[in-house]
Amino acid sequence: MKQPLYLTTEGILEREGNTIYFIREGEKKAIPINNISEILCLARVSLRSGAIAFLFENCVPVHFLNMYGHYTGSLYPKDFLIAGKVLVRQVEYCIDKEKRLNIAKEFVRGIKYNTLKTLKYYSNRGKDINFEDIENLNPDIQTFQH
Repeated sequence: MKQPLYLTTEGILEREGNTIYFIREGEKKAIPINNISEILCLARVSLRSGAIAFLFENCVPVHFLNMYGHYTGSLYPKDFLIAGKVLVRQVEYCIDKEKRLNIAKEFVRGIKYNTLKTLKYYSNRGKDINFEDIENLNPDIQTFQH
């Protein structure tokens, strides 16, 4: 079953042959296109034109959210029927507590990553920073209640 892919860290999506790669901080990770229903970019992600074309050939839309989690836009394949499918998927994720919890955990992971990057930036410039509380944060054991 195809699953959404959440990109919570900055990086670049590019295509090599018939493979999509996510590149961040010198690390290059292959993404199995046959397992992806859509990509949600929750951080700054650059897409190369080859990657966009390949995603569209495989009917994989890409959605972008800003740093506050607000929807900013999407890229859809030409003949992708979005009217009902997107709304149904959004409602499905809203109703399903497990799916909603997974999205919340991804947000926490992204926040943790970005916070640590910022703190390390200032630490490298001579500021006295304590990383322990953030580095020990694990969204898998946190209790998310609503």
